[in-house]
Amino acid sequence: SDVYKRQVSTQSTGRFPRARMLLLLLMLVAAPPAQPRPEHLTLARPCTSCGGGSQHLEGHMRPMGEQGQSIEEVDEVEGENAISPRRFYSEYIRAGKPLVIRGGIKNQDYFRRWNDQYLAEQYGETACLVEDQKKEERETGNTVTERLSSFLGRYNSTELFMVQDVYDHMLADVRLPSFLNCDEIWKGMNMVVMWFSSGGTSSVLHNDEQENLLTMVDGTKTVILWSPEEAEDLYVGEASRPGISPVDQHEVDMELFPRFARAAAKKATLQPGDTLYIPRKWWHQVNSGNSRNLAVNIWWFMKDREPPFSAPAGAKDHFPLFIDSDGAYGGYKRRWPEELVCAQPWRENSMAEMDVKDDEYREGFEMHRESYDYNKHATTPHPDL
Repeated sequence: SDVYKRQVSTQSTGRFPRARMLLLLLMLVAAPPAQPRPEHLTLARPCTSCGGGSQHLEGHMRPMGEQGQSIEEVDEVEGENAISPRRFYSEYIRAGKPLVIRGGIKNQDYFRRWNDQYLAEQYGETACLVEDQKKEERETGNTVTERLSSFLGRYNSTELFMVQDVYDHMLADVRLPSFLNCDEIWKGMNMVVMWFSSGGTSSVLHNDEQENLLTMVDGTKTVILWSPEEAEDLYVGEASRPGISPVDQHEVDMELFPRFARAAAKKATLQPGDTLYIPRKWWHQVNSGNSRNLAVNIWWFMKDREPPFSAPAGAKDHFPLFIDSDGAYGGYKRRWPEELVCAQPWRENSMAEMDVKDDEYREGFEMHRESYDYNKHATTPHPDL
């Protein structure tokens, strides 16, 4: 470097102590190599608000949650029947507030039954989407379609990660949780999705369009959550696509993203049988424990976004305008009814007959139907067949 050249030049003329030059040389040789930075594949260029930090800040190149930010535990209740649908709506859905329901699915058939042997025997021919990497990056990795039986035979020794819609024949094992049993909720059911791996998976920091119930069948998950109001300090406006943060979940670059430590967070650790309500538009990052890991998400819109739960006319609902606890709607949830009527509870024993089919579900089911005799395994013929 120019500094080093000047130092050598000064020493050579007799005006620089030889011992000091040797000390500088030793420091240069002994200095540890610079730690490689994450690729930040989802960071838009140029990043107008990045930088200004330091590698000496707490949690530099450490996983999310280790940057010294304020982290509170999510509220908890014990048992599926500990909270009624009306209270769940008024205190958590309408208020935009996360909640852990400990043991919320322990009375569910899918919690009791879905070991590998049962899944292979009952649903082994089901077509599933399987990813080939456990660290989600949104810009890398491949997804293939294979039978569930094939996945079950090799997931324990690979990086495979299944992310798959739960089709009607499997929904026969899934009962609508009692705290969701109001027609204002179940009429907006959108997706039920299975997440399955041998553990060690991690999601990007992201948010979802729908209300979200994460249910833990086997293994553990740790979830860190941020209110939409924290979006600026999560740098979501610098991401290359909507609904994600460019901050790396495993290595937070505090030189590039120093404001990340200012974003107040909440945290929940889920054990088998637990559920976590994640309000619509809340940012969250999910890590799985290092063992068989199976979870099921239930996603819905309130009454399928019909009045009185529809957004105000002209409301913006796209990134990066998630600036309040309602996800950029200017407090639109506060305009919702204070209480639910619950005039039409779901009376079936499972969700198999419920309309939970978005466009992605329909496309996947068509692919599945081509290679699988649905009616051979279904208790009743599918209405689309």
